[in-house]
Amino acid sequence: MGYEVNKIQSQFEELKSIIISHRNRAYQAINTEIITTNWEVGKYVSHRIISEQWGSGVVDQFAKYLKNNQPGLKGFDRSAIYRMVKFYETYSSAKFVAALPPQTKSTDIQINTIVAALPPQLRDERQIISFLSLINWTSHLEIITGCKTEEEKVFYILLAYKEKLKYRELRRQIESSVYERSCQRLQKSVLWGWLCYCRLANGSMGQI
Repeated sequence: MGYEVNKIQSQFEELKSIIISHRNRAYQAINTEIITTNWEVGKYVSHRIISEQWGSGVVDQFAKYLKNNQPGLKGFDRSAIYRMVKFYETYSSAKFVAALPPQTKSTDIQINTIVAALPPQLRDERQIISFLSLINWTSHLEIITGCKTEEEKVFYILLAYKEKLKYRELRRQIESSVYERSCQRLQKSVLWGWLCYCRLANGSMGQI
């Protein structure tokens, strides 16, 4: 009897794993589409503004056009569209691309790659969007608003992904300067290693 109970319990766990796995994949697919849509909208509008084909008045007209023609389509008012422009311009910049880890596929990401900018790699938009899709739209808004440098943005994208942070917790991490403290710890460890190396080169560790 106990064997049968354990067997059923094991099967329940297997079935639960199947459900959770596919739900997570569905969520990721939806999130990727949201990030891709906002990237493409931001890109389109940004290019029109930069080329002086569009002014702020045209963006207002478009927002009203959507409201009138697609009243059920939410999240594309004037402010939201400009957030998408900011999103695209921030993450498509050469400085941000240069700060990305060498491999942007989620399966290859390691948290210890986030503390410094790395040399630019040849990346297309698909790879950048794949990286950005690690976290949701609201979390990106927190990062864009709260972070100053590109290295800091990459750090918090990876931190939010690794720790599965909700946007409120991510905001707390940014406001408490987790990135700066991580950099300080890294600098101290590098300094310690250098001091040890110097002592060993002189033939004795002595007191450090």
